[in-house]
Amino acid sequence: MTLTASAPAVSYSWSTGSTASAVAITANTSTVVTLTAFGGAGNTCPASVSNSIATGAFLSISVNSSSSTVCSGRTVTLTASGAATQYSWSTGATSPVITVTPNSTTTYSVGGMSGMCFGGNSITINVLPSPTLSVAQSPSAVCSGKNLTVTTTGANTYTYILGGGSSTLNPIALIAPSVNSLTTVQFTIGGSGSNGCISAGIYTLAVNPNPTISLSASSPTVCVGSSVTLSASGADTYQWSGSGTSAANPYVYTANSAGVQQFTAVGTTTAGCTGTANISFTANNCNLVGLAAPGLSALHVFPNPFQNELHIEGSVGFVKVTNMLGQILLYEALHNGLTINTENWSKGPYTIQILGETHEVLQSSSVVKP
Repeated sequence: MTLTASAPAVSYSWSTGSTASAVAITANTSTVVTLTAFGGAGNTCPASVSNSIATGAFLSISVNSSSSTVCSGRTVTLTASGAATQYSWSTGATSPVITVTPNSTTTYSVGGMSGMCFGGNSITINVLPSPTLSVAQSPSAVCSGKNLTVTTTGANTYTYILGGGSSTLNPIALIAPSVNSLTTVQFTIGGSGSNGCISAGIYTLAVNPNPTISLSASSPTVCVGSSVTLSASGADTYQWSGSGTSAANPYVYTANSAGVQQFTAVGTTTAGCTGTANISFTANNCNLVGLAAPGLSALHVFPNPFQNELHIEGSVGFVKVTNMLGQILLYEALHNGLTINTENWSKGPYTIQILGETHEVLQSSSVVKP
């Protein structure tokens, strides 16, 4: 506190040794301060005055911590004790016991009061860095039931908690669960640094479903030399293999030989997941052309396979059409061309014959209605 003389004088003499008109007093105990002042204008008589200053005692405040060194992100309990009835921490707290979570080495101060008495103290909490974990998976997109590898960095040792078990392998090889739709799977990864500090987190793995591939053919049976359109659905891109290879979809395939034509299609989604399906169709030797009579052109029957119409051209004579039971469906003269309405014909193979003037067979061809 500051004491100031209330009347002017020529000089001043304080019991503290100061000669100024005002003096600052720091007292740890009750103190009597005396001022002697000398007047002016020939008055050299001294005048004295005393002032008693009462002070309270300094409080002793102790501060303890649950731990003097912690890992970042961990909590510490600080406790202030002594004769104080009120406390004030540098954190703003006012209770004698507080909990703090320092991320770096920090000094905490506390003041305590009881009446006119005050005291204070401080404590430093040393903070060790906790490891920062980074997790990577390979491949980046995971498919149902496929293998993957998870690698964690940033610490010295690692623990993976997976379902009901755990592993300390790193990298760790895993098998994705089988799923029918996009599914997330979570597991815990913990890492310990060289300073003993531990970090842990939950890793979320997205598992993509494998596509279900559907295949179709424009016809289950064709003639050799005819084309079949193969179509796939369920994925984004496709690769055909077997009797022919292609990355096109639809895939137009021309049968070059008789027999069962087999194909496998592998479909791939944008996530890189794959599915496989198989399909087959039969190619038959449909056109059985015999010797043509002199002056007759070759028999041309189209389309083959056919649906609602059948065209015959290139010959002169009679045309005879029989089904697979030998029943005659058509028998009439042919003059360089004929169009037959086959809308009501049953599915199956048919025989087309060109006959001469004496009704001998000159040429023969087989066609199919699928």
